[in-house]
Amino acid sequence: MTVSQTKVVDFVGISKDGSEVILTIVDHLPWDEKNEHLLVLQDKLNLYVSFVESAELYEKYPEAKGKHVTIDLRILEEPTKDAKE
Repeated sequence: MTVSQTKVVDFVGISKDGSEVILTIVDHLPWDEKNEHLLVLQDKLNLYVSFVESAELYEKYPEAKGKHVTIDLRILEEPTKDAKE
């Protein structure tokens, strides 16, 4: 799964110490001048936020209840200046 699959949560895991749920986005896309990549990433981030806010995370992963949630973004390429801002 990747950032371009904007209807899918890529990875869900629990930290080694068990205190947090880590939702990981894998972003392999190249950065572009028109910022289309940023729009794709925004859609993916919105999906992740909705996944948590709607409690779907806790329905699918009951062990996540009561844990801090972290969204971990893993990118392949260095972001452009616009992307960093």
